[in-house]
Amino acid sequence: MSNVPASTSRQTVKKTDECGYFGGRQTDVFLIYSLIIVFNRKKMEKLLDSTQLVSGVAILLSFLAGYRYGMRNFDEQTKPTGKETSEKKKVYADGGELKMILVVRNDLKMGKGKIGAQCGHAAVGAYQNCMAKFPNLLRRWDDSGSAKIAVKVDSEDDMMVVYKAARAKNLNTCLIRDAGRTQIAPNSKTVLAIGPAPANEVDLVTGHLKLL
Repeated sequence: MSNVPASTSRQTVKKTDECGYFGGRQTDVFLIYSLIIVFNRKKMEKLLDSTQLVSGVAILLSFLAGYRYGMRNFDEQTKPTGKETSEKKKVYADGGELKMILVVRNDLKMGKGKIGAQCGHAAVGAYQNCMAKFPNLLRRWDDSGSAKIAVKVDSEDDMMVVYKAARAKNLNTCLIRDAGRTQIAPNSKTVLAIGPAPANEVDLVTGHLKLL
């Protein structure tokens, strides 16, 4: 158990928070203390002559000027532009109106674990495809919550109708075929991922399907 009073602990924490960013006022104070030490003749006159003192002061002043100039440039470079700020607001203002739909074959009677694995394959594949084709849209989807919804169809024919409709609208897709090592026949079409894409466009293709 520490014997340090609670008030001292709070002061220590406050000081740590204030000094967490080493720059600006904290750097100025540091340099002022350094100058005081340089001019403390009682301690320094035995070590430095007048020429060395002048050189030391010049170095410290040069460091201060260079540091403040560099920090000002850094702040200007890292400040978000108006365009970046407006785009960020737009991403979060759409309320998650980008989504990915996972269309699952219900007639295959896959177990829950199998469905989860197949949906994972489809989601990853769709993500990779979108990264190559629609990177800006993918970034918006990531920033707005990465919505994913699972729906079902009753046959392979029904799945292919949805797949062709999505392709006709140039939506990002990924159709998974299973290797057939466990529950179902080889080369079975199990899950179709559509998106990420604007919700209103995806709904034109999958809006009639029921949730899984």
